[in-house]
Parts: sequence; C-alpha cells; structure tokens
Amino acid sequence: MELAMTAAGARPVLAGKVPGNRGIWVGILCELTEFALMFLAYAWFRFAHPDDFHHGPAMLLAGAGVANTVVMLTSGYCAVQALLAIRRGAPRTARNWLVATLVGGIAFLLVKAWEFNWNVAHGVVGTGNSFVAMYYYLTFNHLV
Repeated sequence: MELAMTAAGARPVLAGKVPGNRGIWVGILCELTEFALMFLAYAWFRFAHPDDFHHGPAMLLAGAGVANTVVMLTSGYCAVQALLAIRRGAPRTARNWLVATLVGGIAFLLVKAWEFNWNVAHGVVGTGNSFVAMYYYLTFNHLV
C-alpha cells in the first residue's frame, strides 16, 4: 500500500482513502439533505408568496444580521486558527483559539436573543407572513 502525506505533512495516510469514518459522512449527508430541503422550501414559499418576500426583509433588524455575520466570520476564523495550531502541535494555542470560537458561539446566541426580542416587540412574529415564517424556520434550524 502506498502512503502519502497530508497537506500539513503531519501524518501519513493511505493514498486514495477517503478521510473520516462512516459516521462523519452520514452526518455530512444529513446536513446536505437538510439544507437542500430548507432551500427548496424557501424557494417554494418565495415563488408562492412574492409580496411577503418583497416586503419582509424591511421588517427585520438589519443591525442584528450584520452583527451575527461578523460574529460568525470571526468565530469561523478562530476555528481555522485552532485547527492550524493543532496541526502545528501547539495545544495551548489551539485551546485559546477554541475558547475564542466558543465565545463567538455565545455571542451569536446573545445577538439572536436580542434580535428575537426586538422582533417580538415590533410585531415580527411567525404568523401571517410567509417570509417571516420562513425566516424563523431557517433561523431556528440554523441555531440548533
């Protein structure tokens, strides 16, 4: 059997072997299926209720969306840095980056709580408007 080095050069792997195990690939397939179904539902509701989707975004708090986008990009960056630190064999640095990633996850939850509180206070609830219903469905699914 021929051996090849990983991109980081840290561990030999069998050439042509798919990384991970079956459980990981089942999980990835489930995620892909779930997101495909969510996008199909979104497309269907957008097609079936164009007025809701035209006026819906103006009902939301744009600042919360921007804040969560920054939080997610930052925490994603921290997760990548943790992975790179693990590959370099720097566990303390990796731990620090993972703590920063966790702080980003907590910040995401806090921004979502602030946003949902604002939504409810301004009458943006998941009934009566297909855009808002889809927004909550996609947001809660992503939150989970």
